[in-house]
Amino acid sequence: MRAVRVHALTGPAGLCVDELEAPTPGAGEVAIDVRAAGVNFPEVLLSYGRYQFKPALPFKIGRAHV
Repeated sequence: MRAVRVHALTGPAGLCVDELEAPTPGAGEVAIDVRAAGVNFPEVLLSYGRYQFKPALPFKIGRAHV
C-alpha cells in the first residue's frame, strides 16, 4: 500500500509517498480501500511540528493519531 508520511518537520516539503505492507485487520475489524483523502489544517500543523500532538517521525498523515 502507499502512504503519505512525514519524514521531516518542514511542512509539505517533508512529505514522502512510501510503499508499506498493507495492514491485516484483526478480529472485529475491516479493511477499507481508500482512493482519496483530504488534508485539513491540523494535519498541516502536524507536518510542521506545530500541533499539540507530536508523533514520532516518520508518521502517516491523514489518519487518527490515537
